[in-house]
Amino acid sequence: MTALALVCAFLVAPFAVRADATSAGRLAPVVARILSYERTLPTRAGPVVDIVVLFANGNGQSQAEARAYTDVLSRMSGSTVQGLPIRAVAVGFSTSALQTAIAGGADVVVVCSGLETQVPAIAQASRARQVLTVGLMRDHVQQATSIAVVLEDGRPKIVTHLGHARAEGMQFSSQLLRLSEVL
Repeated sequence: MTALALVCAFLVAPFAVRADATSAGRLAPVVARILSYERTLPTRAGPVVDIVVLFANGNGQSQAEARAYTDVLSRMSGSTVQGLPIRAVAVGFSTSALQTAIAGGADVVVVCSGLETQVPAIAQASRARQVLTVGLMRDHVQQATSIAVVLEDGRPKIVTHLGHARAEGMQFSSQLLRLSEVL
């Protein structure tokens, strides 16, 4: 491929349809804000909204994303969502680690990059316990998560899949749907 063809391909492609470690500062607060639009959260959550940020073991980019999102969400621990404080923890993905996190009271599972082949299994486990799934790639919401939070053309974008949300038992307000691209 010639250099000109590479440049043209880059210019035609969308800027970014996923989140990464460098975008965590802009997108993690969006993830937290989305929770204020989810009507079942007060009845599902305990005294704290527990957010599990799943990363792919052995994948440096995925681990960096998880660390960055967890750091930003942890700095928001003084903030509340629907009157509840936020607590975030990064967890390396395995089926048993996910099951343990969900059984331990996870209210939200954020799926980092590197887990694309695991998204259906993550969603299935989350749906069984009515845990909200949030992907950091558009592909995640197209596969099985309820929501994706990504940067597109340098701007935060929320993508909501109503069928996936219903399967998880989520009820989003019309305000969130107006802010989202709805699939």
